[in-house]
Amino acid sequence: MDAYEKVEIARNPKRKTSLDYIEKIFDEFIELHGDRQFKDDKAIICGLAKIDNTPFTIIAEQKGRTTKENIERNFGMPNPESYRKGIRFMKQAEKFHRPVITFIDTKGAYPGIGAEERGQGEAIASSMLEMASLTVPTISIIIGEGSSGGALALGLGNKVLMLENAIYSILSPEGYASILWKDASRAKEAAEKMKLTAKDLKEMNVIDEIIKEPEIEESEACEVVSQNLKNEILSDWYILRARGKAAIIPLIKYLKAMYIDIYIMHDKDENTPGAVVFNEPIRQALDNDSHLFVLENCVEDMLGYTAPTSDKPYKAYCYINKNWGEWKNIREEWKTIIQNIFNEGKIIE
Repeated sequence: MDAYEKVEIARNPKRKTSLDYIEKIFDEFIELHGDRQFKDDKAIICGLAKIDNTPFTIIAEQKGRTTKENIERNFGMPNPESYRKGIRFMKQAEKFHRPVITFIDTKGAYPGIGAEERGQGEAIASSMLEMASLTVPTISIIIGEGSSGGALALGLGNKVLMLENAIYSILSPEGYASILWKDASRAKEAAEKMKLTAKDLKEMNVIDEIIKEPEIEESEACEVVSQNLKNEILSDWYILRARGKAAIIPLIKYLKAMYIDIYIMHDKDENTPGAVVFNEPIRQALDNDSHLFVLENCVEDMLGYTAPTSDKPYKAYCYINKNWGEWKNIREEWKTIIQNIFNEGKIIE
C-alpha cells in the first residue's frame, strides 16, 4: 500500500472517530465543556475517563459521524477556544495528578478569519507549551489525520502512538504539492516524499509505537484496535508514572532524535527493585556504553549528604553549586567522571 492510499484511508468518512475508541477503551467517560472564555467548540472534546478505577483526562479531536454532526464539529478543525478548553483540562489534570490521553484526528486547525482574530496561533502555541510542561504522564494517539499545528498542539506526549493507517504531517499532500510544484494534482507524489505514514515516522523516531489495524470487518477491527490501545495505555501509564529512572528513556529518545550527543549518569540501585529494572533499558536506549556512567553508590553518598525524599537532581545541583568551588576541592571519583564526560579523558588543570 503506497503513502497516498494511507492518506485516503485516514480521510475515509466512515473511519472510526475518537469517541468510537473512547467508548471501547474506557470503562466510563464524562464529557466536560467550555474554555470559560468564549464558548464550547465541539471540534475537541474533553472529559474524565476511567480504566479499572484509574482516572484519566481525555482531550480528543472529534470529527462528525454524519453531515449534520460534521457541521456542528466544524469537520474536526478546532477553533482557538477548542485548544483553550484543552489547556483548561491539562491544568486540571496537573492539579489532580491525572495522566492525560490525547487523540489526534484533524485536517488542521480552522484557518477562518474569526479564528485568527481570536488568536489561533497563540492558542496552538500555548497548548504545546502547556502539554510540554506537564509533570503528569501524557500519551498522544494519532488515529486518523494528523495535519499541521492543529495536530501538534495535542501531540507532545511522553509517548506517541499511531494507528497503522493514520498519517502525521506538517500539511496535506495537496498543500505540499501546491507549494513545491504549484500543482495540487501531484499530491500522490508529494505523499511519498513527505514520509507521513506510521512506518516512515517510526523509522525516524517521530513516534514510539505503531498500533496494527487488522484487515477484518470494520466493527471487529475497532474492537481489536481499541483493546490494543487499552493495553498500550495501561502499560505506558505504569511506566510513565514511575518518573525517576523511567523518565530517562523517553528523554534519551527525544535528544537522539534531535542529534544531540548524550551522556547519562545514574545510580546502580542494586537494592531497589523498582529502579534497578530500568538499568538495562536505559543502556539499550542510549546504545553507547562509553557515554554511560553507572554509579555503584548513590549520588548523594558520593557527594556526601543524606538523600532527600524529593527534588533529588535539583538539590544535588544546589549542593554542588554551593560546595565544590575550585577544581582541586572536588573528590577524585568525581574528577574522573567529569574528565571522561567533558574532556574525553584528558587531565583538567
